[in-house]
Amino acid sequence: MGTWSRCALAGALLVLLVLPTSPAFAHAAYKESSPADKSTVSSPPTEVWAEFTEPPAQSSQLEIYDPCGERVDSGSASILAYRMTTTMSSDRQGTYT
Repeated sequence: MGTWSRCALAGALLVLLVLPTSPAFAHAAYKESSPADKSTVSSPPTEVWAEFTEPPAQSSQLEIYDPCGERVDSGSASILAYRMTTTMSSDRQGTYT
């Protein structure tokens, strides 16, 4: 087997070994939250959590903005397994993001 053939074979084997593991590098995807996505509640909640398909990175943040665009979360979120939780305080009526 020539040098070129060995290099081509080695390259093909490398691709076959690396490709099956690529999904492991995916990011956590949103699964559910409370309040639920696009839901309507009668008053702003004091706590918000979001759950993901895998544990979020410890450096992740959960930010909540009131209808006027002001940040109303506590500034820190706790992470337990697949869930991030934060507290918030606001009495403004409207859509929060």
